[in-house]
Amino acid sequence: MIDIVESRWTLQRILWKEDVNEPVNVYQLNTVTYGTASAPFLAMRTPKQISIDEGESSPLTASVLCDNFYIDDVLSGANSLEVAKTLQHQLNDILQTAQMSLNKWCGYTSELRED
Repeated sequence: MIDIVESRWTLQRILWKEDVNEPVNVYQLNTVTYGTASAPFLAMRTPKQISIDEGESSPLTASVLCDNFYIDDVLSGANSLEVAKTLQHQLNDILQTAQMSLNKWCGYTSELRED
């Protein structure tokens, strides 16, 4: 899930009527809604923008976001368990800046899935 900046919520309003005789209900989208025309672009651009914004503080993580991210999946690895765990934590931390999180970890060791 990708959150929209609060100042932009009013730009994503939906008008809905259950019945012709009912009043119009106004809904406001607070997240990127999959199925909309812009969703694929935003899903790809958000991690890339995070890597640009946060790249100086975590170059390895920024590189993974930029080069190993597709829609909502990351495919990456490390030469040691310690580096893999560090990368895992840094990815989650950096993605939290956009209220995104990675779930469903896979790996050759169960230690990566325990955190």
